Amino acid sequence: MTNILLKLFIKNCEDTQNPAIRSSIGKLAGLTGIVCNCLLTVLKLVIGLLVGSMAIIADGVNNLSDAASSLTTLLGFRMAQPDAQPPQAHTEPPAQPHPQPGAQPPQPPVPPQE
Repeated sequence: MTNILLKLFIKNCEDTQNPAIRSSIGKLAGLTGIVCNCLLTVLKLVIGLLVGSMAIIADGVNNLSDAASSLTTLLGFRMAQPDAQPPQAHTEPPAQPHPQPGAQPPQPPVPPQE
């Protein structure tokens, strides 16, 4: 099933050395987990309510928490994605070091007296 999903939704899924492909695979895994767990949640809640089984209802709620875990996975892959453009280098000159506390500022040279 995994191979079918990969080939359907991700081009060049065999190139796992490519960071963009790895990110796409992670996002697909997160989305698949969310969709499947949400479907299971609805099915188990409906069946549990119809037959009056607290165990099936509790299992449906457990699947809802699994969907939240998949959402965390999806957000993690989105946050780990590198920026499209790296930040520009600073154009300001480096800051001058601060004098140590209690240090006297440099004095101008005293002209020689004649």
